[in-house]
Amino acid sequence: MVVPHSLVINVALLLAIMFFLVAINLRRFVEYQSWSLFNTACSFVFLGCFGTLMNIVGLGLRDTSLYLCMAWSGFIVGVSVWIWYHFTLTTLSSKELRYVFTGIADLALVFDYEGNITDANHPKQFAALFQGCTNLEAVLNTLSGKDQVVAISGETYDSWEFQLGDEDRDYLVSLFPVIHGKSVLGNVLLCHEITELKNSERDLVLLNQRLEQSNDQLDHYIKMTHLLEAEQHRVHLVNAIQGKLVDEVQTILQLIDKQQCDATYLAKRLRDIYTNTRKAVHAAFQKGVNLDD
Repeated sequence: MVVPHSLVINVALLLAIMFFLVAINLRRFVEYQSWSLFNTACSFVFLGCFGTLMNIVGLGLRDTSLYLCMAWSGFIVGVSVWIWYHFTLTTLSSKELRYVFTGIADLALVFDYEGNITDANHPKQFAALFQGCTNLEAVLNTLSGKDQVVAISGETYDSWEFQLGDEDRDYLVSLFPVIHGKSVLGNVLLCHEITELKNSERDLVLLNQRLEQSNDQLDHYIKMTHLLEAEQHRVHLVNAIQGKLVDEVQTILQLIDKQQCDATYLAKRLRDIYTNTRKAVHAAFQKGVNLDD
């Protein structure tokens, strides 16, 4: 019995499709660790291919209507499940992603590959910061007209700090490319408000300046304290010198009154008083003296 070539080709094609469905089904299950609508659709399509194969081969059976019914049922249910899976993936997931997108606190702008704005999660904030901008070039022109604080360049993004809006709020603006494979599909621009952080930085700078001023004043007060201590020491020495000088003079006056000394002795005694007083005064201004010397 000669087997038609078309039968061999059909069987080989069905076997290849079945092996492909088994492989992709197992890979999907191992990757996500769960059974999804995709796996169910693949399983029913596999059942349809198996029924078609058995219907073609026949295996010596006269009635292959069961396999034919299995084939049609598998293909119909598999395609239906696949359509439902595609619907939930595109429609329902899009709604969920939309909820997530609008729930982002920062202003996010989405640009297509031509630079046109396709979406903004906070339209009112977008209108306040980038009024009249319809594309990426206009947004960047608006930013270029602001005072740039700092620019940060990464491998896949660029970030800048700007003051935007009528109230001069501080924002960290970051531009990210949307890459699929080696192609750039568009860009996403995020505006993260950092006003409180910048105010804290400015307060810290002012506090640091005040601390430096206080430190300078403290150094000045310490120097003044040392000068006052030295001056008090000099005053104490001068008072001691004055007291000793008065005692010496009174001693000489007593000797003169009692006429117990001649002119030569009196002159020598006065010279000694003058010399000692001069040394004591000089030592007082040199910080440190022993009055008994």
